[in-house]
Amino acid sequence: MTKWESDTAEQERDIDPSSYVDKADLVRKVEEVAASGPVVAGAPTQVGGHPVPPGFAYEPSSGYYYNSESQMSFDPVSGGYFCNNRWYAWDANLNQFVEWRS
Repeated sequence: MTKWESDTAEQERDIDPSSYVDKADLVRKVEEVAASGPVVAGAPTQVGGHPVPPGFAYEPSSGYYYNSESQMSFDPVSGGYFCNNRWYAWDANLNQFVEWRS
């Protein structure tokens, strides 16, 4: 099949061949997205004014972000950190985590 026949067949099936992407462009886009870090469908990056800290990756099973280095989970809704069955908040004045008290 020639390119003209292929384009004609696609137009007959209501497929617009102008939307096709060059492979090199696609590779560049994939590299760009991969360099920006992991993205998971449905994963909020900021909710209620709490941006996800660097180094935390979304865990769909828990709904939280997890950092394997610190072994802490982060909740973007509350801004709280969870570790060792306790919740913590970051205190910028003390420059350390403080336990949340209910």
